[in-house]
Amino acid sequence: MKCPYCIKICSKCGRLLVANNINFQKHKDCKYGVQNKCKECQRKYSKQNYENNKDHKKEASKKYSQEHREEKREKDKQYYKDHKEEMNKKRKEHYLENKEKELEKNRQYREEHKEEITEQRKQYYKENREKILEEKRKYLKNNPHINFNNHVKRRQLEEQQGNGINKEQWLEMMEFFNWKCAYSGIQLNKDNRSIDHIVPLLLNGEHEIWNCVPMYMPYNSSKNTKNMEEWYIKQDFYSEERLNKIYEWVEYAKNKYQNN
Repeated sequence: MKCPYCIKICSKCGRLLVANNINFQKHKDCKYGVQNKCKECQRKYSKQNYENNKDHKKEASKKYSQEHREEKREKDKQYYKDHKEEMNKKRKEHYLENKEKELEKNRQYREEHKEEITEQRKQYYKENREKILEEKRKYLKNNPHINFNNHVKRRQLEEQQGNGINKEQWLEMMEFFNWKCAYSGIQLNKDNRSIDHIVPLLLNGEHEIWNCVPMYMPYNSSKNTKNMEEWYIKQDFYSEERLNKIYEWVEYAKNKYQNN
């Protein structure tokens, strides 16, 4: 009886296998049109070869990327420019399909790299402070309703959470800190000064003079609603002497004005 299949011996493992595309890769120059090694042996060889050369390939890839960084960047820019709508559509579809997964992934990454991210943001702000402030000014100028709403909310909080600050108290506070930022020691003027609430109004801080200190304006948004001491200790301009002076001011102002 004639066998309906062609049988081939694997040159590596020596097994007898049917000479088809299930067991062997195609190769027109080999007998029966398939390679001499079976697919399983090929996979084992590829895996072993990858493991043996993994570090070398990574190093070579890294070196190539460094040598052709600008070229690759230009190609990527051009590709994005030519396929902008298509890429944005795919990204949007992918995000919508995997929204919960992506949000959880991002949240987990932020938690695991919190200190690193904070340091990167600080460094970026330090290197691009003027650019950031200029962009913020332009944004507020083009969106005056946002600035207006922020002022309204702040006024409401100030009215609800204290008796306010008068000119005499403000001058005394500025003189107590020698017209310098209570946190950084930077000399203040009418263009760069602001008042900081030690305990933020959004965290139920009082709008009273003992809860206020003069502050260099660009640092005010950095502190935002954070705990004062936790925020201050992490800053490059942290000073234990200035921190003690802030607490001295709080005690002095409370004793003078709280019961008046």
